[in-house]
Amino acid sequence: MLHVLAAEGGYQVFDLAGRDTALLVISLVIGIVSLVVAYALMRGVLAADPGSEAQQEIAGFIHEGAMAYIKRQFRTIAMIVIPLAVVVFVTSVELKKPGGAVALPFATSGAVRTACFLVGALFSASIGFLGMWLATKGN
Repeated sequence: MLHVLAAEGGYQVFDLAGRDTALLVISLVIGIVSLVVAYALMRGVLAADPGSEAQQEIAGFIHEGAMAYIKRQFRTIAMIVIPLAVVVFVTSVELKKPGGAVALPFATSGAVRTACFLVGALFSASIGFLGMWLATKGN
């Protein structure tokens, strides 16, 4: 039953050609342009006038409190992510080609799935941290 619930869909041959390649390149270009725009907007926010000395002092306290909050939140989330990473690994399956030959052994499949899960979690945490940092600096 576990393999039914955690199945990865089996072995699939990917052949990127024509339209698929064009869509992949377009997605990559849009992603890069988005990062450039985000960087430009961030620089604009950080270049703005920080306000009077009293405003800056209050902003510093708000920023300090927000950073303490998000660091504590990340410690709590880490206690969830680590066991989930174990579950992701354990629920991996050996992938077989249509002929029955092993395409990806259990350990490799589990390691790759777990690494992808952790990279996604790291990117999510990074953008959450950056967003909180920039929001408190911008306000």
